[in-house]
Amino acid sequence: MALASFSSNKDREKENLSQIKDTLEQLNTTRTTLLEFQDSDIDSATQYGRDLMLITTDILLRVIKQIGQTNVQTPTFESIIAYIRSLIHTRSAHMRQTIPGPLLIAWYELSQLISSMQNEPELKITIKKTRQLLDIAYDTAAWAYKHLSSERLNTEHIGFIDRNSTPYTYE
Repeated sequence: MALASFSSNKDREKENLSQIKDTLEQLNTTRTTLLEFQDSDIDSATQYGRDLMLITTDILLRVIKQIGQTNVQTPTFESIIAYIRSLIHTRSAHMRQTIPGPLLIAWYELSQLISSMQNEPELKITIKKTRQLLDIAYDTAAWAYKHLSSERLNTEHIGFIDRNSTPYTYE
């Protein structure tokens, strides 16, 4: 029984890694699409932005499920962040790296944006903000992949890029 459980956990881990790797590839394709958008494509930018928020949330929930070995239900994005931070402190042997400070700040800013969009569904997102959300989603996926895997992706754009030169805005 224990061996079957171990095997299914390993299969689930491989599936999670495969899905995160696929997400990274999908985000590269999305980046190309977003570069073609005009500033006036607010409705499309808003839809892409919402999709990117869901992708980021999904990735973080995968980290919780795999590292925490649990299927915790968290009511808010901010509670997801808090749970991951607590996992890092309580299960540090399982964690391969900490959360880079700028990425953590970006997650909290994303949390505020998610709350605003839940409270005001008619709120629109600019193309600039959507591109920032894409960067956050990509960096989150790269961070998660590094955490959950010992292998390196063969891509130059892996890992968190300090985006202090491009401040996050609430546009």
